[in-house]
Amino acid sequence: MSRFYKYINEGFKEDAINIERLIKNDCKPYISWLKRNKIKSYFTRNMKALKDPFGSKFVRKDRESRGTDPESFTIINNWLEKNGYVRRDECVIATSKDRKIFGERYWIFPIGKFKYTYMSSSDFNSVSNWELGSAREYSVVEDFLTGGVLNEEEIKLFFDVLEKNLHIKNPKLCFENKLEIWFGCEKYYYVDRNLMMSLIDNKVLKFKLL
Repeated sequence: MSRFYKYINEGFKEDAINIERLIKNDCKPYISWLKRNKIKSYFTRNMKALKDPFGSKFVRKDRESRGTDPESFTIINNWLEKNGYVRRDECVIATSKDRKIFGERYWIFPIGKFKYTYMSSSDFNSVSNWELGSAREYSVVEDFLTGGVLNEEEIKLFFDVLEKNLHIKNPKLCFENKLEIWFGCEKYYYVDRNLMMSLIDNKVLKFKLL
């Protein structure tokens, strides 16, 4: 049994105090951002099961494309950076939805200053989830993501549609609608479900567990 779970069964006061201190001190911008935007819980990320129920991870700066043509992925990320959005290859992707196909669910806490961008979609790689205005837009987005050959006008249309699907204002809508959000930060804490439930039940963390 993990020492964290041993403490949970015994009241885990020492670990709870340490975790609370770390999150409150190191994740103050994130907690303040949630409160300011009236978001009543924390964003989550599904990952391969980790050894410890609580820990920290550095955000990869070389994320490979999954479901997107590699060349298109590079072009998209360069465009995102140029236009002031968070790069998908240098972020931690999160949502308020339990995406079990990607592994175990962890609640995440960006450490220090962070940027964010969220989509009108719950999955960037699923074209059917994008906010699209016509069959032509659907075709152009699908072709671009899969490495199809597009002319100059179609490439412009793709980025017009992409920008329409990117948001920074009103992140509460992102949480409520279970959309995909990209956090640009150097590092983040993660908490697994059992520990998260215990922290909330013992009022270490004040928000709800959704």
